[in-house]
Amino acid sequence: ENDEDITRVVLASSASNDDGRPFSMAPSRKAEKASKLLFKQLCKYSKGSLIAAFRSKLPVETSFKDCLLEIAKREMPDKAFNEWLESKARNALKASGVNSKTHKNEMPPLIAETVALLRLQVYYRLESYEGCRMDKCSLRHTYDGTILPGGDCNVVDGYGKFVQTLATSVPMDIRYAHRVLSIEWTSSSSNVRPKDNPHGVAVTVSTEEEDGSRSNQRFVAKVGCIVALPLGVLQHVIGNPEAQNPLFIPPLPETLLGSIDRLGVCLMNKIEMLFSRQWWPDGTSCMEIASESDKTSDDFPLSDMPWSSWIVAGNNPPVLVCYATGVFAERIESMTDSEVGKEGVI
Repeated sequence: ENDEDITRVVLASSASNDDGRPFSMAPSRKAEKASKLLFKQLCKYSKGSLIAAFRSKLPVETSFKDCLLEIAKREMPDKAFNEWLESKARNALKASGVNSKTHKNEMPPLIAETVALLRLQVYYRLESYEGCRMDKCSLRHTYDGTILPGGDCNVVDGYGKFVQTLATSVPMDIRYAHRVLSIEWTSSSSNVRPKDNPHGVAVTVSTEEEDGSRSNQRFVAKVGCIVALPLGVLQHVIGNPEAQNPLFIPPLPETLLGSIDRLGVCLMNKIEMLFSRQWWPDGTSCMEIASESDKTSDDFPLSDMPWSSWIVAGNNPPVLVCYATGVFAERIESMTDSEVGKEGVI
């Protein structure tokens, strides 16, 4: 885990300067320690975690948000989720060494700061890292993935060039403008077999002739067929089992259909901002900003953490890059560059 200290906290919704702009401050060690403990309790499977006991009991499609809402409802059925979360933050502060005799005026700001830091950790370690919102992150399988070894590679001139280069080293017959009509495959639970290839896959395509007419061709593969459709297209194709002209003959197994249906493609945007001068200290590589939630617009505060994660792309010219995922990324999709710039630079 990345336990690097957070250097600045922005309390944007409840506190501001005289001109209305939010101010920043260095986080207290107490709140920082409590937020890390709270993250382990609410978002990790480790010992003492609140979600660990529910991981295998709730339905497979349960998300982190679903689970946390369920726990809050069971523990405090008459309270809103925000109140439950604040009670957890208070307990985490006490477990982190905050004296029970702390003045009552000091505790609310510490709780607000703890929740703000928790929001940042949820964004940085879960939503941003996994690329999806809390209501889409699988409670059961989010942490199952592994990082492939090796460095990052750039595909020069796009993936089309990649395929062309591959075709020069491996014998390939690349054909364009061949619309696939059907894929007949061998199913152990079905009596349907491609007549000309009972043990493999037969693909029927439609092509346009010179006179504008269309004709069908049939290709047979003894081993198999790789279907590389975009996920959204594949889900649309298999989403209508009663279609007059199904793509897969026979239909794919229910277990595979369920897996395809539960998969999702998440959204991440990069916002690049060019400044007239470098205003951040030399040697800075990234900036993480913790902020309070707008409780008037969302009853689930562990979501929509805008402008939280910044990377210093360069000092000359001075460029910062903000990575946007989750609700924040979806919101800025409908905004103009001018609107994004005004909101990002206060």
